[in-house]
Amino acid sequence: WQPIETAPKDGLAIFIGHPECARVAYWQDEDWIDLDRGTSLTCYFTPTHWQQLIKPPILKELEEK
Repeated sequence: WQPIETAPKDGLAIFIGHPECARVAYWQDEDWIDLDRGTSLTCYFTPTHWQQLIKPPILKELEEK
């Protein structure tokens, strides 16, 4: 986890959180937007840290196609 001040603010979806909660969100118009709800996350908590989302695993049978 990295300090929220270093988080990308280019619309990229990332994990943001604080000691009691973490959500997937992106930066838009001076606010963090909850990816699932489409609403401001700062209404619920003030994020303190962030990390990149990891890529999902690729199934071997999909790689062979």
